[in-house]
Amino acid sequence: MEQKELEKLAKEIVKKLEQTDQLLQKVKKFPDYGISEDDNILEIEEYNESLGLQENLLQGRKELKRALKAIKRNRYGTCESCETSINPERLKIYPTATLCVKCKSTQAKRKPWLQMPWRR
Repeated sequence: MEQKELEKLAKEIVKKLEQTDQLLQKVKKFPDYGISEDDNILEIEEYNESLGLQENLLQGRKELKRALKAIKRNRYGTCESCETSINPERLKIYPTATLCVKCKSTQAKRKPWLQMPWRR
């Protein structure tokens, strides 16, 4: 990728990081509906639902930071496994990709829980 494209992508990643942080702050707050037993049950249910969302947001944040570091180190777009270039079309769709398609599919074959359910 050209330097201008990388700079633009880095800005987009920083913006996504900020959005993720804002969402995390909203999701981390414990809901407060009232003091009745029904209200407490609703609060606990909503909080439990938000835990999965928090986990997904934290994982996405981690991937974004990793991509940003790769850009700064001039390693963005290089497969971490085989050191070949990752297809630019793949990076457009999935900017935080760290593996080329070949290495990712090899990894998914070794780790069946990474496969998509419709491919089984």
